[in-house]
Amino acid sequence: MRNRLWNDWEVSDKIGEGRFASVYKAKKVVDGVAAYCAIKYVSISQTSQDIDDLVKKGIIKSKLEANNYYSFFIDGLRNEFEIMKGFVGSPYIVNCYDYFEEEKSDKTGIDIYIRMELVQDIDKYFENREIKVNDVVQMGIDICDALELCSSKGIIHKDIKPSNIFVGDDGKYKLGDFGISSSIHSINKEVLGTYNYMAPEVYDKKKVSFSTDLYSLGLVMYRLLNKNKLPFVSRSISSDEALKIRLSGMSLPSIRGVNKNLMKIILKSCSYDSSTRYIDATSMKKDLQSLSLTVKSNSNKNEKNLKNNSFDKTVSIYDPELDSDSKAIINDMRNVFSSFNSDNSKNKALKIILVIAILLLILLLLIRGCYFGKKCDAGYVNKNGKCVPGYYYCDEGYSLNEDNKCQKVIESVDARVSYSCKDDYILKDKTCYKNDTKDPVQSYQCADGFTLDGTKCVREESADAVVTYSCPNNYILNGTECVTVTNTAASKSYTCPDSSYKLSGSTCTKTESNGSWVTSKSTCPSGGSLQNGQCYASATCSYQYWGYCYGGYTCPSGYSLSGTSCYASPNVSKSCSQGTYSNGTCVKTTTTDATIKYTCPSGYTVVGDQCAKTSGIKATPKYICSDSTELRGSKCYGTVSTDAVLAYGCPDGYSFAGDVCVLQDKFDATVKYTCSKVYTLNGDKCEKYDIVSSKVHYNDEKTD
Repeated sequence: MRNRLWNDWEVSDKIGEGRFASVYKAKKVVDGVAAYCAIKYVSISQTSQDIDDLVKKGIIKSKLEANNYYSFFIDGLRNEFEIMKGFVGSPYIVNCYDYFEEEKSDKTGIDIYIRMELVQDIDKYFENREIKVNDVVQMGIDICDALELCSSKGIIHKDIKPSNIFVGDDGKYKLGDFGISSSIHSINKEVLGTYNYMAPEVYDKKKVSFSTDLYSLGLVMYRLLNKNKLPFVSRSISSDEALKIRLSGMSLPSIRGVNKNLMKIILKSCSYDSSTRYIDATSMKKDLQSLSLTVKSNSNKNEKNLKNNSFDKTVSIYDPELDSDSKAIINDMRNVFSSFNSDNSKNKALKIILVIAILLLILLLLIRGCYFGKKCDAGYVNKNGKCVPGYYYCDEGYSLNEDNKCQKVIESVDARVSYSCKDDYILKDKTCYKNDTKDPVQSYQCADGFTLDGTKCVREESADAVVTYSCPNNYILNGTECVTVTNTAASKSYTCPDSSYKLSGSTCTKTESNGSWVTSKSTCPSGGSLQNGQCYASATCSYQYWGYCYGGYTCPSGYSLSGTSCYASPNVSKSCSQGTYSNGTCVKTTTTDATIKYTCPSGYTVVGDQCAKTSGIKATPKYICSDSTELRGSKCYGTVSTDAVLAYGCPDGYSFAGDVCVLQDKFDATVKYTCSKVYTLNGDKCEKYDIVSSKVHYNDEKTD
């Protein structure tokens, strides 16, 4: 790693470390004034051991994929820098100034340096200080400002979490780390980002929108206000279980003691259904600013305006639902209790009596609910708390459910599918394997036709050798025959390509005539124009007075006068599309050299233009191969070698499941279907119903 970068920036202490990068503080002195920045350092090692580790962990399938993996990673860093460089000057996004990459000195990888604004993430910022409600509200406003700028450029961040929200020296909250952000026009549906703050549509690989970032921002605010605990986490519910509950569609519970208006903003931004969230960051910021103004105008109350009174709490998500009458009574009771501390003893006594009366009324309501909600056997219906003969029925399109209500399906979607295994089995790709695992055995593999030789794949290939011929002294080579040199000249004759040619000496001539090659062109004498095969020209009046012509009309040379118009026959010229025109036809002459044929007397063979004496001696063949191949007979043999592919296999009785070998004791996992609470599970479908009261038919029989 370099210690000095970009015009004398000196790298000093490490101030942060992530999964792929480390962050260092850097200093530069200009005119006696020290300036500071942060340097993100990414070291990409490409040694054989590093690539082997990637294969073993299942990140890549083989060494052949290593280059693509590293290229994808480096392109992501370059893309992040280009995005953040476009935000330089914004007070609400971490400023990113310079990018530099170089090959490691030992040629084993690449070092990448990114210079950016020196900031601190909010986890460290709040590590040793109290988290105040005003801080959380202001953070929400500032990050909304950042998201407004992102949306203006069509960018969705997709990974908002505490470690990507920072505080600068100016006290403003800033958004950083755009490593997996994407354009709204080119959304990739890969599951990337941090699960703890991930919106449901990202987890489900569905289409994301600008409200996706608002969901994650709302979760960060929720955690800060909830004593650094995410929704649903408790002594009895682990973080993983809480995550599953949130992603299943369960509405987030309100945080006890937090102002209702602030809680309303957070819960709206964290709505499971993206269509019910804030439409954009501007809308959410406006509500937060309104809340923030209230806080500032009442600062002397030490933020008590953001706290509800101690009695006012949110009903647990596990509390049974109450009907509207019961809720109204309980609210009246709360109002009574909340005023006890300020009342005199006489009022307290009266209100105690009122409370007793209300409790009795609640008891009567519960008894009445049980009485009128009584269920009857088949063939009977509830009539004023009694079971009488009859039946319930519904209008067309509705069906009777088990609660004797009429319902019809108004929306149906696929249920969320999960798979599980019994104890001592592990789940891999919808299959349960016995929890007896072994590490894969490393081996090298070759393609079909190759043989493994150490870490190389080899294959022998052959091709015809290059052949040459030679003859004894005083003989010359003629093909594969050896002949004796003579001074006898071969006799020469000439032939033409075919009978349509006429031989003249050593030249072949062909003459063709064709009337269809004749073309005609009509032209008119000067001053006229051709119309319908006739030439026309304007006549000229010798003397004209008051519209009458005196002295007669004259025509241009070559034209005859007819009335007041001039006529002439066109001049017709002939030409040829091929050849030359002669006596009404076109004639074309083609000339080519005749083919020469040499002949010799019997017992001689033609060699060039000479006659050589045949000897009956065959020429001696010689086979030649390149230096890298071996001659065997008339064939050249060579070895093709390539690197073997590093692969992993399992011992006998075991098979691959992810990146481990598991015992081949397996069975299909148990399938479980779940729905969000706004739907009802029906088989593998989540359905939403329109429920209305059923109609009742009473039989004319006596009641029980």
